[in-house]
Amino acid sequence: MVDAYAPLTVAERATLAPAASARPIWETILPVPEDAPRTIPTHRLGKPSAKWTYRNPAGKLLGLVCRFDHDGGKDVLPLTYCRNGATGEAAWRWQAFTVPRPLYGLDRLADHPNVPVLVAEGEKTADAAERLFPDHVGVTSPGGSKAAAKADWTPLRGRRVILWPDADEPGRAYAEEVARLVLAAGAASVRMVDVPMVGLPAGWDLADDPPPDTGTEDLRAMLDGARLVEGGCPSGVGGDEWPPLVELDAPMLPRLDRAALPCWAGDFAAWLADATETPFELAAAMVLAACATAAARRFRVMVRPGYFEPTNLWIAAALPPGNRKSAVQSAAAAPLLVWEREEADRLADAIKAAISDVKTAEARAKELRTKAAKAADDTEARDLAAQAAAIEADMPEVPRAPQLWTSDVTPERLGVLLAEHGERIAWLSSEGGIFDLLAGRYSGGVPNLDLILKAHSGDSERVDRTGRPPVFLAHPLLTVGLSPQPDVLRGLSSKPGFRGRGLLGRFLFLLPPSPLGNRTLDAPPMPDRVASAYAAGLCAILDVPPAVGDEGEERPHLLRLSPDAHAEWLVFSRHIETTMRPGGEFEHATDWAGKAPGAAVRLAGVLHAVETVQAQAWGRDISLDTMARALDIMAVFAKHSRAALDLMGADEGIASARKVWEWINAGRRERFTVRDAFTALKGSFPRVAMVRAALDALEERGYVEITEPTTSGRGRPPSPMVTVRPDIVGGWR
Repeated sequence: MVDAYAPLTVAERATLAPAASARPIWETILPVPEDAPRTIPTHRLGKPSAKWTYRNPAGKLLGLVCRFDHDGGKDVLPLTYCRNGATGEAAWRWQAFTVPRPLYGLDRLADHPNVPVLVAEGEKTADAAERLFPDHVGVTSPGGSKAAAKADWTPLRGRRVILWPDADEPGRAYAEEVARLVLAAGAASVRMVDVPMVGLPAGWDLADDPPPDTGTEDLRAMLDGARLVEGGCPSGVGGDEWPPLVELDAPMLPRLDRAALPCWAGDFAAWLADATETPFELAAAMVLAACATAAARRFRVMVRPGYFEPTNLWIAAALPPGNRKSAVQSAAAAPLLVWEREEADRLADAIKAAISDVKTAEARAKELRTKAAKAADDTEARDLAAQAAAIEADMPEVPRAPQLWTSDVTPERLGVLLAEHGERIAWLSSEGGIFDLLAGRYSGGVPNLDLILKAHSGDSERVDRTGRPPVFLAHPLLTVGLSPQPDVLRGLSSKPGFRGRGLLGRFLFLLPPSPLGNRTLDAPPMPDRVASAYAAGLCAILDVPPAVGDEGEERPHLLRLSPDAHAEWLVFSRHIETTMRPGGEFEHATDWAGKAPGAAVRLAGVLHAVETVQAQAWGRDISLDTMARALDIMAVFAKHSRAALDLMGADEGIASARKVWEWINAGRRERFTVRDAFTALKGSFPRVAMVRAALDALEERGYVEITEPTTSGRGRPPSPMVTVRPDIVGGWR
């Protein structure tokens, strides 16, 4: 299933958070020192088949839970970084968290403070619950069904909680115990899904295939029909009189695992996010774009005979202004600029010599043509002209200093750049100007999409130029790495050709949450060794020599999938196919879903290059681990891209409602008047009626209730009173 992949490898770089309270023989969860190992230790059971990462609310690593499948069944074991109380030795150890243990999903709870919490039994089931119901946060406790009391449930104070038991008695007992613990922790409301114990396989949970004749709508109906647990709605919080909450167009989206990118690329992306206090998704997107810029020059992937994918990627990570997007993009692309300069310096003497030879040849040809023009004999004139033509035909080609990327270019000039630089180039920018150019900024509003669409897949193209010879491109490839503002995405679907011709469906979108207002502004700088390793890795990809064909022509190296990697990719592809059916997740986004399997192969090819070039081992097959890592990333891209495509068609009314809600949420405003909102937001809404329209949209979706004032008929009537939904208010406390 597209969302069911759990990473199979780990190269954790993040600093570990300090442990809470009690300290047994092993003092758990210490900060990882610089020389700590970055991989999990081996276990007698072999390699884990899945792993789940526990983080604190700030996203810092707390530990791991790994699953091992074997002939006797399975074992699920926790892994923490501990210090030996007797010797002081710190190391990764297969040992449980200190009691009280952290919940799985603390970071997601912090990222989405106002959405309901869905508690399930087990990490895999919690992840599945969140995938099935993306308007909820999936949470569980570590240690299995009998260890609920050992967990710290206080992070659910003030939250709306729904419990989904496994379909057996131990599952129901776990849910009832959690209900008691969550109520004691001060949850705003607690509800229980009544899962039937008959008609379902024993122990059935949300991570299992749905029962026969049961669809997503049926599961949603079970969720919506969850009964209120006795005592589960404290006085003054929540209540059945409020309508169901309908989310605005900012859905809860999964976050990229900070271990998603391998080795030097992953280390750099994680450090870059920390040093700039920006979302990891932004850094990962720009790093992937830079790596694809290098990989697309030398590699393509054979999925099966007759089916090939290049390794260029189109990625867009959208964030509001002020999020240091330019700094992140510049840092990720810096080694590309350094490589360009070094190559220009290396070629400088050859360029000067070639230019001199060309000038000499031009002078000789000109002299011969002058003589031919003055020759009295036609035979002599033709002979002199032929000598001039031979000199021009043998004229040396002047080497060109390489250019790897641009940030602002017309489609016509893009064709020239591709022709001049091996038919490979990237468009890297912290803005979204590419969309204006393609919409026809310089062509009277007539879209100019042909070249850029073909440069996604490497199809041949002829670029006709005004007053100059045309440019012929055999296999042009364009890599794109953008970080536009979310507002740039709004309305793109309505631009001629953008959706109908598949432009938007070629992008892998990320919509990370903005950290503005929560930064420390005192983050540690990136270590030099991390930046140096990243630069060395990128340059190693750029320095890979081309493959040579039978006729001596340069061509990309051909990467192949291992049988296991191909099988894993095929499962992913078949699942994506089902999502395009009527009622499926991508029913209305088949342009994106149809290209997702190919994008996964491209991504695997880029990751393979990152992992192998420094050892000059790119000739080996793309492994199952690399493909699984690519599919983990694609699962996140899938959710974000679906939301981005929705955002592109969002109306301005929803955008206004979201802006007002951001003001309400930021100020934790429980009650206020319409005029209070207008006074605070008149920079965005110059008329009271505009604020009222946005508040009406919020009331329709269950966020607020507007009470009209009673009037006595004399004087100016008071402004309507706005009351925020009580269970949301409970989540603020």
